This record gives sequence, structure tokens and C-alpha cells, in this order.
Amino acid sequence: IPFHPDFFYRLDDPSNPTKVQFKLVGFDWTEKDIHELLPAVDFRSDDIGPSSHRNGVGVPLIGLRYRGEDDLPGTFYPPVCAFPVTALSILPEEYDLEATEGRDMIHLVNPWNEESLKVGALEVPVEADLSTPLNYMLKDTGFNSDIWKGFIGKDASLMGAVFLIQPHRAGRIPIVLCHGLLSSPGPWETLINGLLDDPWIRQTYEFWFMQYPTGRGWAYSRAHLPFT
Repeated sequence: IPFHPDFFYRLDDPSNPTKVQFKLVGFDWTEKDIHELLPAVDFRSDDIGPSSHRNGVGVPLIGLRYRGEDDLPGTFYPPVCAFPVTALSILPEEYDLEATEGRDMIHLVNPWNEESLKVGALEVPVEADLSTPLNYMLKDTGFNSDIWKGFIGKDASLMGAVFLIQPHRAGRIPIVLCHGLLSSPGPWETLINGLLDDPWIRQTYEFWFMQYPTGRGWAYSRAHLPFT
């Protein structure tokens, strides 16, 4: 589902197409950071192992942010950053009877930060799939593509990097995950899924993935990592 916040989007109901608006709830991302939305159900995998999932209302999505040339130095996001989004359609409390088109609102909620959403007088639990976006990023966006090149040292362009999976928030304690020889951030997935189930951990800590060419020696990689 291509997403762009500057336009209304049409939900293709053949009998009653409707224009809608989007509203971000609980994100440290801005609207310009969300470049595409994918249905999480289409990418769920049985090999994830322990997963972080909460029942509630809404449709779990994978939000994608593609790194661009205008990214500032020190942004620390991977080329493709995937993160959880939950979409809820909430009808307005009042309608403009003279309006010629509907203006229903789709709330795009960050289930990492928000476990519920206030709708009128009710507090509604938000459905959450925190594991599928992480699995999509680690398995389907190239994180593992340079393991052998980095080990045999054939590609001089490969250097160390550190990636965030959520925007940095002042006060959160960084957990830097460093993989070993002939490896990648992928093996940390099970640990992260277990930790994500705890809302206190999500609010108190943030996860940084270290990635480096493992065949070049620690001193070389350390010299190219941004904060070592």
C-alpha cells in the first residue's frame, strides 16, 4: 500500500469509494518518514520463534522508511527501516451533512509506545505485531547479504555501521548488539522479540544493531564504527 501523507487515499470499495485522512499517533517518526505500508499478515513467518503480539483492535502493518540522500549524518537508520504500525478506522463524532465527500480518519498508531487509544469515552486496546516488522527488516531488506563479502574481505566499500530500529529518544538507555564472526544482526532477533513483550523495557531502552565486515579484524572495524 503506497503511503504519502500529503494526499487523501481511496479505499477501493466498488460500491462506495471513500476518501480518508491519516493521523499518526505515538510516533517519533514524522509523516515524511513513512514511505510505504505493508500488511503484516502477508509477511508473518513460522520460523520467528518467540514473538511479541498483543490482541486488540486494528490492522497490524509494516511501516517502511527508505534512507535518502537528504538524511543528516548521524541519523543511524539502515537503508530500509521496518517498524510496527497499527491502523484503526475511527468514525468522527460529528458529520458535516453538507459535505460532498466523507472525511473518515485512519489512525496509524505506534504499538511500540501506545497499548490503547481513547475513542470517545472508551479506552480501546490496540492490536500489535512487533515481531513481523523486525523479521521483515532482518530477513528481506539485505541485512544478511554482505556476510560472506565482509568475511573474505573482497569488497573494500563494506565498513562498520550501527543502526537504530526506532528513532532515538533522549533518556532511553541504549543496548548495543554486536554480532560475532561470519554473522549479522539476524541472530539477535529472538532476544529482541522476548524483550519487546515488556512495555517497561520498550519505554526504558532502545536497541542498536552493530554491523561490520567480520573478516577484517576488530581494529579495522572499530575505526569505522561511529561511536566506538
